[in-house]
Amino acid sequence: MGECYFCLSKASHSCRLCGRPVCDTHGGGGVCVACREAICAVCGRELAVSYCSGCGRLGCVDCLVQYDPVRRFCRDCLARGASEFKPEALEPLKKVVRRVFGS
Repeated sequence: MGECYFCLSKASHSCRLCGRPVCDTHGGGGVCVACREAICAVCGRELAVSYCSGCGRLGCVDCLVQYDPVRRFCRDCLARGASEFKPEALEPLKKVVRRVFGS
């Protein structure tokens, strides 16, 4: 198996998400310490890809819904009314992007 990716001691298994070789200390529960920090806060099974624009939780591709080109919402926030968010709310961000990158 080789050495633990984190402490270089003897690795006992691999992280189920990233495949890094890890020891029991750094890979308890089958997930390494790095992936544990980046795991989806909604389902707890997959690596997160972004934050929910409503509640700020980390979410994976299955748990976040792309609401518009910029924002993603978890299903919980959508059920609570994230659909009430209006595209006009992006105007300040659009102005900054135009100023930095030009129109």
